[in-house]
Amino acid sequence: MRAFNLKSNIWDLLIAFLILAVLLSNYIWLKLDQYPVEGHELLGLIPAVQIYRQLMGMENIYHTYDNILGLYYGFLAYPPLSFLIVAFFYFLFGLQGQMVVMVNSLYIAITLICVYLTGKQIFNKRIGLLAAFILSSFPGFIAFSRVYWIEFGLMAYVSLDLYLLLKTELFENKKYSVFLGISLALSFLHKYEFIVFIIGPLLLVVYKSGILKDIFKAQWSKKTTNLALAMGLAALLTSFWWSRYIKAILGRAFVATTQGTDTMVNNFPYLREIFSYPSLICYLETTHVSLIGSFFLILLFASIIFTIKKIVSKNHNKLYILYILLSFLIPYMIFTFIRMKNISHIFSVLPSIAILISANMYFINNKILKTALVILIIAYSLSIQLYFFRPFEKNNFALAEEVTIQGNKE
Repeated sequence: MRAFNLKSNIWDLLIAFLILAVLLSNYIWLKLDQYPVEGHELLGLIPAVQIYRQLMGMENIYHTYDNILGLYYGFLAYPPLSFLIVAFFYFLFGLQGQMVVMVNSLYIAITLICVYLTGKQIFNKRIGLLAAFILSSFPGFIAFSRVYWIEFGLMAYVSLDLYLLLKTELFENKKYSVFLGISLALSFLHKYEFIVFIIGPLLLVVYKSGILKDIFKAQWSKKTTNLALAMGLAALLTSFWWSRYIKAILGRAFVATTQGTDTMVNNFPYLREIFSYPSLICYLETTHVSLIGSFFLILLFASIIFTIKKIVSKNHNKLYILYILLSFLIPYMIFTFIRMKNISHIFSVLPSIAILISANMYFINNKILKTALVILIIAYSLSIQLYFFRPFEKNNFALAEEVTIQGNKE
């Protein structure tokens, strides 16, 4: 048996320590926060409670999934996976109010591990660890990890999709193509919008793999087989759902793109005009105010400029840099030109933002500047962690239905 080498495994141990520290911090905070769930958070928990009561035989009248969601949403807006997982946590810990938010522990672990592994795959272990640390320090990540929010789970699945798509090695690897298919199925069964976050990287990988050329030449290569395997497996595993609720799925897409009736649009009517200035900067301002803050926004802009320059140059990481850049920019572009706007729509870009920011440390050659930036990032991140750990007079983290965009109304 190979002997354990502390030096070679130090970064893996550090990511494990980071995850445990984040989970412990959340657990202590949630034990101190005894205010009830509210707003959109409560609305999302009702179906999970109904499912739990059915599974435990506590419900006298049988409710189908159609009835449960139809009662609270008007139409089947969400697939079942997120509610089933919450119901499972209820089974483990009982109906304990805020403690059900501990379901986010699963999503936190998945997200941080996948960000670490993605950074490691593209750059190295140090960049992966820094990316995970930065992500865990984003104000939006901390805040929404302490409420029940479907989008927090979506971020975990998107992170897993992006990592496994990288590991397919342009669909040369059959094993990871199968894993990707399973991951895509889980993402679909959690929330349909996952496709927005992976469509750019997926098309890039398909293009660079040469699969399109093979198809046009009527050739069936190993890569084409693996792509078909991944997509076919995802479609098969989710067929029980989309075959029954295809009208509801299409209806949700229609509402999002044409009617714009979500909370943000209702509260801010001027956002209905897609090409208005407030609408165009909506998600940029949301990212600044609600998700990452001014310090990380400045680093993000610097990272985008830096990475674009690397794409233009003949850098050996060119494909991977573009991969992460597309996973960040494509969702912003798509959601900006959709009338329905909400902070939840872009939340799942946070892992890509963290990787982009940490990528600066890989490309900076000046050791003094690199060290100074890393120290500054760590110091600032720790201050954010301490700030969000302070006790609150009331539950300020029930943000899922609120909009924190600043701007002029009409």
